[in-house]
Amino acid sequence: MATTDWLTELPNRRKFDETLSRMFHQSERYAEEITLVLFDIDHFKRINDSHGHGAGDAVLRDIATLMRLHVRKSDLPARLGGDEFAIVLYHTNSEQARMFVEIFLESVRAHPFEYEGTHLNISLSVGIAQYNHSMKAPQALYYAADKALYQAKNGGRDCCSLFLEVPHAQERMTS
Repeated sequence: MATTDWLTELPNRRKFDETLSRMFHQSERYAEEITLVLFDIDHFKRINDSHGHGAGDAVLRDIATLMRLHVRKSDLPARLGGDEFAIVLYHTNSEQARMFVEIFLESVRAHPFEYEGTHLNISLSVGIAQYNHSMKAPQALYYAADKALYQAKNGGRDCCSLFLEVPHAQERMTS
């Protein structure tokens, strides 16, 4: 139980951090591709406020079920806390991750989220970041995916955003 989220039965933040660190260093050492997907449920607070925490819990459990249906055994789906989730996609580049996320988003859109006979409209904002050699620690990969997640939120939600690192020379030219 120390590494499992009690509500969703997904790995929790502790297990996620440990596994991400191991996968990050493995990727760094053996030049294996890993991509981190971070997402949260759009306007989750409204669900809890309008329909109660039981509705929020039901949505979290349904999202976890959909995650388990879509990930491979080599991937790591996790609930980080609240309505924030992550998936580490092993041997996956950013374009493959984007395709995975689009399929996952479609399954969320098609899923009949209901609580006590009421249909709930659920959407996700998603950030994607692929490991690259400029990242010196797992936190850098997490930060990149988190930055992309906030781009998706600012871009209107119910979408995904890919973190694209701008080379320093280009960054200076456009500043």
